[in-house]
Amino acid sequence: MKNRILLVFCAFFTLALTSFADGYIVPRPRPRPMPKPLRHLTVNYHKVYVTIENQLVTTRVEQEFHNPNSRIFEGDYIFPIPKGAVITDFAIWENGKKLKGEILKADEARKIYQDIVRQMRDPGLLEFQGTDTYRVRVFPIQPKANKKIEIEYTQMLKNENGLMRYQYPLKIEALGREKIKEVLIQCSIDSDDPIKNIYSSTHDISLPSRSEKSAKVSFEANNFLPDKDFVLYYSVSSDNVGINLLTYKEGDDDGYFIALFAPKHRIDKKEIQPKNIIFVIDRSGSMSGEKIVQAKAGLKFCVENLNENDHYNIIAFSDYRETLSKWPIKASKANLKKGLDFIKNFNATGGTDINSALKEALEMFEGKSKNYIIFLTDGLATVGEQREEKIIRNISKANDVNARIFVWGVGYDVNTHLLDRCANDNKGASEYIEPKENIEIKISNFYSKIQNPFLSDLEFSVGKIEIYDIFPKTLPDLFAGSQLVITGRYKSSGSGTMQLSGTVNDKQIFFKKKAKFPGKDLEKDTIPYIWAARKIGYLTEQVRLSHNKELIDEIIRLSKKFGIVTEYTSFLARADAAGAGVKEERRMFDSMAAPAMEKKSGMHAVKQSKKIGKMKSAQVAQKNVYYDAEGDKVEVDTLTNVSQQSFVKSGNEWQSLDIEKDKDPDIIIEAFSEAYFQIAQEYPGIIKYLSLGNNITIKFKGKILKISEKEGKKTLTKKELTIIWD
Repeated sequence: MKNRILLVFCAFFTLALTSFADGYIVPRPRPRPMPKPLRHLTVNYHKVYVTIENQLVTTRVEQEFHNPNSRIFEGDYIFPIPKGAVITDFAIWENGKKLKGEILKADEARKIYQDIVRQMRDPGLLEFQGTDTYRVRVFPIQPKANKKIEIEYTQMLKNENGLMRYQYPLKIEALGREKIKEVLIQCSIDSDDPIKNIYSSTHDISLPSRSEKSAKVSFEANNFLPDKDFVLYYSVSSDNVGINLLTYKEGDDDGYFIALFAPKHRIDKKEIQPKNIIFVIDRSGSMSGEKIVQAKAGLKFCVENLNENDHYNIIAFSDYRETLSKWPIKASKANLKKGLDFIKNFNATGGTDINSALKEALEMFEGKSKNYIIFLTDGLATVGEQREEKIIRNISKANDVNARIFVWGVGYDVNTHLLDRCANDNKGASEYIEPKENIEIKISNFYSKIQNPFLSDLEFSVGKIEIYDIFPKTLPDLFAGSQLVITGRYKSSGSGTMQLSGTVNDKQIFFKKKAKFPGKDLEKDTIPYIWAARKIGYLTEQVRLSHNKELIDEIIRLSKKFGIVTEYTSFLARADAAGAGVKEERRMFDSMAAPAMEKKSGMHAVKQSKKIGKMKSAQVAQKNVYYDAEGDKVEVDTLTNVSQQSFVKSGNEWQSLDIEKDKDPDIIIEAFSEAYFQIAQEYPGIIKYLSLGNNITIKFKGKILKISEKEGKKTLTKKELTIIWD
């Protein structure tokens, strides 16, 4: 009996080359027949601590396995070693003795991996073959007991034009493992040069602390099943704005890029640009209770953190308006106290006149420089002008001062179409605070990000390189301590000069850096998905606000190509989507889009708007999650994407969406047969598809290949192997 007992944890990192460091325990052969199959080992926790000092990296991994079986377990701990890494410590203690390991070179390691794949029928392991491997015999793992393993290694990060790349393999979903109870990655970066951009293209990281030359990066998750490797970039530069470029290009297809811009972390007082900011706060009756208390606390934080050269005002509105002052006033100590007293004294009562409140705020500004409105409401327009289109036109007409409008919708009784358009049309952003979320924390965190404007009215270009489909469509202002992430496509390869221009104190300035747009770059394979998520988010918003058939066709095409599900394309996760024609796809889209687009307010509308907003500003590859017509969260595990080829799952078989319906395979190969390993070795590019599972139908080099556990060729002659993909 073959036991499929594999445990992956991930302890690695790589730089310029793709190399893996992924630890797991493989069972040693047992006498047969076995009384009953052993259960999988589980991982209680997986913690990774990384320190980077001027590119010298030390990685320490702590991992605890649990044996759920009622008998002793024996196995080998296998650890693929990153290129150039040196193991400095390894600890498994047994009876007071530290176990010793051995390093296996690539050829020997390849055979071990293939033997494991055959034994455990786990194609995901094919991705790890071909590297040097560290192996340690682990015995015993007592029944119902834990076994802790620690490993430490060092290596040097490669500096590529000021940019460092760090990769940590977490992609274990294809191995079919149980979720890891606790995952923690902590990275401490120290540099002699100022640190600018810090960016992960794969995971939502946090920055618990940050200074000019040091930073701490963290990723934490519970009950976590990783589906992609963890990748982190950071750059160093003495320039006022750090500029970096990430690219991906395959074959003859146009390339993808991400441009990163980060101003220096701390700017001098004399460099802080004064801003004019008006807080427009809904104080209608529906805001009474805890909502108005939290809103006033958030507003208090904003006022207390105004810069001394700022000018501000407050409008508290319901069916009538109270204002702090007739015009914005300077943020002097006396005027700040005046504002804080005003906040204490207004109460929640009356209806909601959105139109009049925003018009009055816009009419208070003089000049077009650094004008901001923070607008918070929890309701629909019930007083004064209530027509959505009319309100939008009135705001547009009144905003001749180039004011940015940042909108906060509180609760579910808001018109999301109105609020989204109000923000989008005025170079701002819309956010939504759901009933159980804290208004004070949300507002204060947001205000901290826009407290110090650095560069306004941004424009981005690349000399000599043709770029297109740039997102975001309208570039936001750049604030001190923030980061701008621009995604797009490029046509021709070569060198160009990236340029970001903007205004500082009404003067236009330029930041430039030479960059190479390569003809081939396959390493950063998450970049196309980030670009696709942003474009789908932008198109979906357009369709949601104004139905357009051409945009619908493009949403379907992109969703299908990149395997990204939305409320409107969730049909792609069904088995009958495989091979569906254009007309059938449009019909399925329309049947789902109609009920979704009709909802302007309510829980579903808010969740949908938040999802679209997240896609439009995506910085990491998106998970397949959407909200159905009832507002319930739906996580999709029947649709996935490998190298821009999407697959839908039917039963235990993955079928490529690129294959026409009822099209027969050109060749069928039995999974884990000699032929299976022959094609994996002859065509390494196919391994990423094989890792999906044991029953797959793919399109590879123009031919349809089926891998099956039940049928197919078991061996291939040398001639057959070479002519399959002539």
